[in-house]
Formats: sequence, structure tokens, C-alpha cells
Amino acid sequence: MKRFHQISTLLLAGGCFFVACESPQPEVAKPTENGRVLLFIGQDRIAPRDYAASGHFPAPGGVVGYTSIYDVEGLSSSVWRGETVEMNLLQTFADHPQAVGMIGLYMVEQEEHSDGLTGITEGRYDDQIETLAKVLNEGARPVLVRIGYEFDGIWNHYEPQKYIAAYRYIVDQLRAQTPYFVSVWHGATSPADVYLDRYNLKVEDEDFRDWYPGDDYVDWIGVSWFLSHLPMQRSLAQTFADFSKERHKPLIIAESSPQGYDFVNKDWRNVGLVHENAAFGLNAPAASLIREVSDDEIWTQWFEPLLAFIHENDDVVRALCYINHHWNADPMWQSDAEGNYTNGYWGDARLEANPALSDLWKAEINDPAWVHGGDVHFEDWMPENAAALVD
Repeated sequence: MKRFHQISTLLLAGGCFFVACESPQPEVAKPTENGRVLLFIGQDRIAPRDYAASGHFPAPGGVVGYTSIYDVEGLSSSVWRGETVEMNLLQTFADHPQAVGMIGLYMVEQEEHSDGLTGITEGRYDDQIETLAKVLNEGARPVLVRIGYEFDGIWNHYEPQKYIAAYRYIVDQLRAQTPYFVSVWHGATSPADVYLDRYNLKVEDEDFRDWYPGDDYVDWIGVSWFLSHLPMQRSLAQTFADFSKERHKPLIIAESSPQGYDFVNKDWRNVGLVHENAAFGLNAPAASLIREVSDDEIWTQWFEPLLAFIHENDDVVRALCYINHHWNADPMWQSDAEGNYTNGYWGDARLEANPALSDLWKAEINDPAWVHGGDVHFEDWMPENAAALVD
């Protein structure tokens, strides 16, 4: 599960609640003409179960779990966060027998794991890697493992060379122990990261390539997408799409959710503090600025830019993970007793909770370019076939 909040900017200008009022979005055509797009629904056991049980949508083509390299919890037994988030990868696989798997593998160095990346390369976590391999073998399906996901996000503070060494070590170990492991190199592509770097910490823009482990160690490349209303979201994702084309790697939008939108209350709220204050001198606590939005506006403002990105990069985009989550009911992201969203404001992104958005989503994913649970052939998504996905 994401360990830090994404943060947006907000500028009240010209009647627009966003950093910039964008020009009308391009018409969204088919999601891809050159290849099919595997649809994951994340990011725990409950989200895809409720999504499928709603009766509105096909079974998901992929399902998601999260764990830490340091404890590998939530793989074969349940770990709960409150009453709304359950991590249990094998049970999620059992719920969705035709779904490809994906894991976010957390390995941030903190507290008792302050030298965790060095510990990985020294073999101190070999037992945990072996446990992960056994779970992948028991699941008996391809599993995309996002090693140290959002590697360049400032909240993860990975030193590039230590990250590369740990990433390579994990890849070598898992490839030797299971045929189902698919390596994913997943960047943050977050405007929040850029604003924190530029305005809060006063550092130069980073080059994401500094963290690249090499073609031999990367099966897929991944990006995150949360802030469709910011032009920078698109440009950051495009740099990774271009790199994917250069390296001949399939691209997955590995985490996506309309941060700031509430599908039930039909509003948008400012999502965070840090670079709103640092960059623009604003003093607006998260969720304190509210704008009513219609269903059509939600679709146009958040979904259409994402779908346009997929379509315009249909030579490399091969998977999308939509996080179908009620963030405000999740103890990690909900407000505290004083009403403060200390991890930023997220909202309610459950598609099944909004009939109009459900209809729009269903119309989109009914296109045969999208791969759902009933369409998945596991062999197509095995690691040895990754290059063939972009041929």
C-alpha cells in the first residue's frame, strides 16, 4: 500500500480550482490499436471483490497485493487495516482464478531497517525472498512485482546505486526460484515529487534513469497516475512512455486513482498542503476548498486524460491498474479526530458507488481491446513474453 500521500497544487485563478485550466481534452478513441490492455483492479482483496460483485463490470484481469521485503506479510494470511482494507494475496488469487497478479514490494529504509537495501544485497533477507517465491509458485500465475515501487519519489529516499543493487539482487533470487516472477521498474511520475524537490527542498530535478537497473533486469516499466488535472501529470508519464519505447519494454500504469474526487458526494477538494504552501504561498488545509462536480465533469477531468494517454501510447501501454478504493474510509487516509487529513485528501473512487460513472466506465472497458478475467491467457503475460507484447 502506498506509504506516503501524493500532493496536488491549487491556484484560484480565472474561476479555476486547479493549477492551470487546461484546454479541452482530445477526443478519446479506442484505448489501443496496436495491442490489448490488461485491466487490474486494486489495491487489496476487498476492492476487486466488490467491483466484480456489483454486477456492473467483468471480472478483473489482474488483482493486486502489497507487502514489505522485511516481513512479507499479507501474502498467505490476512493483514487488516481497520475494517476496509485486507491484504491476503493468495486468497485474492482464489477469489479471481483467472486474474494475473501484481505486488507492490516495499523496501524503504527506516527505523529498524535503516540499512535495509544493504541488508538485501548482503543476503539478510533471503528467507523473505524465498517466502515470496513460494507464494508466487503456489499462486501459479504471472505476478508483476514492483520492486521498491515509486523508486524516485522523494518520500522513499532511495539512493540510486543502493536501489539498483538491491533491485538486481531480488531479481536474480526470484528468477532462480520461480518462473512466475515478472520484474517491474515503477517510477513515481508524481507532480508532488517535482514540487517537493523544486520548492520545498530546493534541489535540482532528478533524472529517473539514475535508478535504472538495466534492460536485463527489467521486464516491464511502470508509472503512477493520480492528478489528471495537472498538465505535469501527463508530461511526467510521457517521459516514461518514451523511455519504454526506447528500451522496448511494455508499460503499466501501475497505480491510478482520481485523488481529490468523491464519487458519492460529487465534489473535488484540494488534496494536500506541502507544495500548495511552498510554491504559491497558500494556506489551505487539505479538503478545505470544495468544488461541486458533476459525473460528466469527473469523467472529463480525470478519466479522459488518462484514456487519451493510453491511446496515444498504444504501442507500449499494456496494462492499467485502477485503484477502486474508498480512501476516506481507510484509516491510513481518513481524517483525524480534528478533521485534518494528515496524509492528504483522497476521496471515494469506487466506480460501483456511482451509477453514471459505472455506465461510462462499462462502455469504455467493453471495447475488446481491454483484457478482463474471462479473457486472460496466463502464458501471454509470463516474463519470457514481455518483449512480444510490444512487438
